Amino acid sequence: MCICLVRPVSTKRRLTFMKMAGKTTIITTSQKLTIASLGGQFDAKTYGEGSDLGPESSTFNAANVASFLKSPSLPSLGDSANQMTLASLRSSVSNVQIDVLLTHGWPAKIIKQSKSVPPSIDSASLVPPLDDVVSASRPRYHFVAGGGSPAVFWEREPFIWSGGHAITRFISLGAFGGPTDTSGIKKPRWFYAFSIAPITPLSPKPSIPANCTENPFQLDSRTGAKRSTDDDDDGGNFIFGDVRVKRPRRDQQGSVHQNNSEAKKSTKRPPEGYICRICQSADHYIKDCPEKYATGDTGGRKPPPGYICRACGSEAHLIRDCPSMKERPRRDPVREIQPAECWFCLSNPGLSKHLIVSIGTEVYVTLAKGPLLPTDPDTLSPTHVPGGGHILIIPISHYPTLSTIPTDLAPPVLSEVDTYRAALRTMYAKYGAVPVFFEMSRLSGKGGHAHIQVVPVPESKKDGVEGAFSAYGGGQVVWEDDPLLVGYFRVDLPDGRKMVHILRPGVMFNLQFGREALAHYLALKDRADWKACSQSEDKETRDAEAFKDAFVGFDPASL
Repeated sequence: MCICLVRPVSTKRRLTFMKMAGKTTIITTSQKLTIASLGGQFDAKTYGEGSDLGPESSTFNAANVASFLKSPSLPSLGDSANQMTLASLRSSVSNVQIDVLLTHGWPAKIIKQSKSVPPSIDSASLVPPLDDVVSASRPRYHFVAGGGSPAVFWEREPFIWSGGHAITRFISLGAFGGPTDTSGIKKPRWFYAFSIAPITPLSPKPSIPANCTENPFQLDSRTGAKRSTDDDDDGGNFIFGDVRVKRPRRDQQGSVHQNNSEAKKSTKRPPEGYICRICQSADHYIKDCPEKYATGDTGGRKPPPGYICRACGSEAHLIRDCPSMKERPRRDPVREIQPAECWFCLSNPGLSKHLIVSIGTEVYVTLAKGPLLPTDPDTLSPTHVPGGGHILIIPISHYPTLSTIPTDLAPPVLSEVDTYRAALRTMYAKYGAVPVFFEMSRLSGKGGHAHIQVVPVPESKKDGVEGAFSAYGGGQVVWEDDPLLVGYFRVDLPDGRKMVHILRPGVMFNLQFGREALAHYLALKDRADWKACSQSEDKETRDAEAFKDAFVGFDPASL
């Protein structure tokens, strides 16, 4: 595996290739980025045999892992790189992280807590010794070249280490020139581009991504589980309801020791004013409540006083244990929208083709149906863009989101999207306006057809757009870093910066949020609902023609 670094030097850019040689390598670049690698495949039969294996071997063994963890032999990256070991790093800096870790296989625990493990990965693809390597190095990025057979691309949800100062992102790369998937079209992604800066004492604590999972390498330490002995293990399992009873301690004569703390717990009374939330009594703590494990009439937990099941009106069980809920038929799974019924697919006979103002090679541009900005001569409009200027940029091919476009097909689509962005920005400037782009990326439900909405706002109002979206979202919308491979709502501000809200599973989000936020900001609250702004086809056609005439000198499709 090779890693390529691009870094600025004065006004130029320097391109550096680093090929990891040997079994164990830790290097530090002149920019203070630490890159570590453990080469070779895992062979369980030979793992425990022999001394350090050299670069000529295709496998690694226990001695190589020990060398990596303790004192590996370190090459230099030119005169500007410093040699160091993982041990010396840990002795000089607390809670140190390796910036980039490279291995051939997947650590065995990496699939724990993840909801997106590729189905082709089985136990044979997992390497238990790499668990110690990851736990010791705590890499910010961990790249793997040989996950699965053939190798698959998988970007795991990030996870955080104890203390909250270290976040790891795991990326498995597909084989270069590898076979296509079962559809016969898409090849596994074999490259990954990312931006990384060295961590310094002044670096802020990293923000936690919304899709973070529990750390798969710290589950045992978090739960504090202890290995049981034959004497106190009765084979039960607390997690699944078969409670293991702790055996009492006995002295040499076999007498049972009384646990004073347990005796005190049963006699100690709560302070004045304390009320048990389960039974509303004042003579015991909630942990000692005799009704703590009481059951309702259907076998589930007994409801608290005053609770009423919304399904049947009973006070004797929770709604989740209600028999009438179990009798209800399950809803059919949501069916994804198909191109033939999609509002934005050119192949759909019902598409409003009279609104289209430009068709490129990969995308097309159309006026929005029920535009936010009014175009009637007698209606006060915040901008003077002909036809209103409320635009949609839409890929010609049907993709649910821009992030789901196959990697080998995405570059020309995204490039043409950027070309139209620039053209609209230049055209709007002619009328004293700036564009605000917003996009909804949903990875679940019915899906839909990817598109970006563009709304011009007066140049004089461009500085207030960010505050308008923040204010309209209130405390319910949290703006975060640009996500990867997750659902999101994104706004591109007039100055080029972006605001991103990650869509969390099970949490509702207003699909019209972008339009409504701008409607409030531009004093067009009565036009927040696009259905209330519907126009006749003749009026829509006139608006489209007016926009096309103004767009002629800027339209990429006509240049």
